[in-house]
Amino acid sequence: MKNRWKLITAALAAMVVAGVPASAQEEAEWAPLDLDAFGSELTDPWIPVPNGESGAPRQGWLATADGFFTREAHIAYTYVDAPGDDFHQGLARFHYPLSRRLWAGVEVPFYQNRGGDEDFGDVTLNTQVMLAEKRNLSLNAGVGWRIPTGSRRFGNNVFAAQPQLNLWTDVGSGFSLRGRVAYEFADSGAPDSFVMNAAIGQTFTPHD
Repeated sequence: MKNRWKLITAALAAMVVAGVPASAQEEAEWAPLDLDAFGSELTDPWIPVPNGESGAPRQGWLATADGFFTREAHIAYTYVDAPGDDFHQGLARFHYPLSRRLWAGVEVPFYQNRGGDEDFGDVTLNTQVMLAEKRNLSLNAGVGWRIPTGSRRFGNNVFAAQPQLNLWTDVGSGFSLRGRVAYEFADSGAPDSFVMNAAIGQTFTPHD
């Protein structure tokens, strides 16, 4: 069973990292998005958005949500010094904008360890739609899908759907505000939860 889920995860990751060639994206010039031309832009190639008017870049931060789209792949390691057995996790992230309006991301907790016991965690698939994107604002909505690929002994094996609204905005002087409002509907006897996440900060070094 676990091997089958690993194959499914690999297939999802391959779907995310496949898409429009970068050369085609670089030929287009960025322009603001709003709801007026929503249907006609669903398949337009993604274009990186310039910094906000005060210089705030659209960069991913730790432990917070983003209202903008990114194209990236990286591996993260988490260590928790907890009472009793410590916890270790290796997580692979694949983020890919399918177009200027559509985005998908996969998070794969490929390694979990607690007290010497190892597990493969629950995979998360995020799907988002860009509602509006201006120089100083990105606003998208989507659903995060938790797929029960892990075992219950680590708190995994839970199916959940999380409708969400994500925001990024340049608030001036190089500061940006970002966050998420969401509600998670869980299955498998797990409780539902309301999610609210927000962060504000400034990037000190200049970015193009």
